[in-house]
Amino acid sequence: MKSLHLKRAFIICMSSCIFFCIIFAMPFLSQYVAKKITVYAGCTSGDFVVPPQCAPGIINDRFAPLAGWLNTFLAPLFFVNIFWDWLLIWQAISFSLWVWWMLLERREQREADYRPFGQ
Repeated sequence: MKSLHLKRAFIICMSSCIFFCIIFAMPFLSQYVAKKITVYAGCTSGDFVVPPQCAPGIINDRFAPLAGWLNTFLAPLFFVNIFWDWLLIWQAISFSLWVWWMLLERREQREADYRPFGQ
């Protein structure tokens, strides 16, 4: 029963990672979403030439380069360059959930296969 919860956690973690990659690695979609995030964070809205201007921090470091016009064609390259550490941590968490799920599932299967002697 516990392995079912780990399976769900693994599926949620992997699907959210895939969803994040789709949103921020597709050229026009990533530019649109990054512009919305920077505007909601209080940054000045950039135009065709000038990228959004933000105060130093995570918004400026991560999302402002994606909102620029150059991102239109180089979104996957920018995405990997900007979010490589988040993706690495995300995949490490997903892998550890998968290993934990597999070990617990094997343990539950061994316990279910165990029959007391004489029965």
